[in-house]
Amino acid sequence: MDCPTCGRSNPEAYVCCLDCGARLPRAASAPVADPVTDPHAASAPAERSLEERVGRLEREVQALLERRSTSMRDELRCPACGARKILHAPKVLDADADGRSELAIAKPSVWSSRRVGKLEAYICARCMLVEWHVKELEGLDEHVSVLDGEAPRQGPYR
Repeated sequence: MDCPTCGRSNPEAYVCCLDCGARLPRAASAPVADPVTDPHAASAPAERSLEERVGRLEREVQALLERRSTSMRDELRCPACGARKILHAPKVLDADADGRSELAIAKPSVWSSRRVGKLEAYICARCMLVEWHVKELEGLDEHVSVLDGEAPRQGPYR
């Protein structure tokens, strides 16, 4: 079924669009009781077997999990709410002693005059989720450590 709002094709059983979250129109041949608007929905007979309904829910959850693993920069879609309006800040400014300069992992200091790991941000206009990305990795090895999937255990705080 195509979403009337954004045009994305969705499985027939879906109530809301996977892309924009808009409510999908119901097929006239197979009305489904809506527990929110239909007070008799709980007493309505099941249209599908329990296995079919569980399978549909598993597919729906899997689709949501796959969507959450994407980044706004790569997909131009928010992984949290699915919105398509993404704001991009290619240069994030920081106030420092020299005025305003680009926000970075390592700024010039007494020990180094280089600004390393300049950051850019992607922001969801709907839910305000922010993703930070480093523009280039050159020179970062002395400022960051590689965790290889395990967080270091240093006291009660992480």
